[in-house]
Amino acid sequence: MNTTETAQQSILFINFSQGWGGGENWHLLNCMQMIAKGLNAILLVTRNSKLEQKARAQNIRVYSIDKPSLWNPATLLMVNKILKELKPSVVILNGTKELKICSRIAKSTGVQKVIFRRGIQKCVSKSSTKYLKKYVTDVVLNSQATYIAMRNSLKCSGLYPGVIIHNGIII
Repeated sequence: MNTTETAQQSILFINFSQGWGGGENWHLLNCMQMIAKGLNAILLVTRNSKLEQKARAQNIRVYSIDKPSLWNPATLLMVNKILKELKPSVVILNGTKELKICSRIAKSTGVQKVIFRRGIQKCVSKSSTKYLKKYVTDVVLNSQATYIAMRNSLKCSGLYPGVIIHNGIII
């Protein structure tokens, strides 16, 4: 896909962390970088989170949800409504919470690429592996250590552990 095609489509970064850390910084910086390149990048976050505050300060288009939870039907309905409204071609999920809440909905609403971003060198659970296998098209990892942890988690599932991209996304 070339930059001209991508510019007409949206990329939705999804991060439901309340606090601030490496993943949130990664999402903010990569969203800003894509906007600077003329792409339509948007954030979906937890209402009143640090990421929401910092993104709004940068005039980034932000959607927010109160206390997102896999077990809250209102969360699932809101995510479904936002994805249907935005029709993103790509969603980038911050971690397992976003994976479990959003990946199935993203696939069912026609999102072409569902990317799971992993920045922690910890194995994923068996329940997360099911979501990865069924709904995720790509996995982005931030280090060799994270790659090894993912490979160990996925070795029995037949899934490829992903590509390592340090501090960014290749556009």
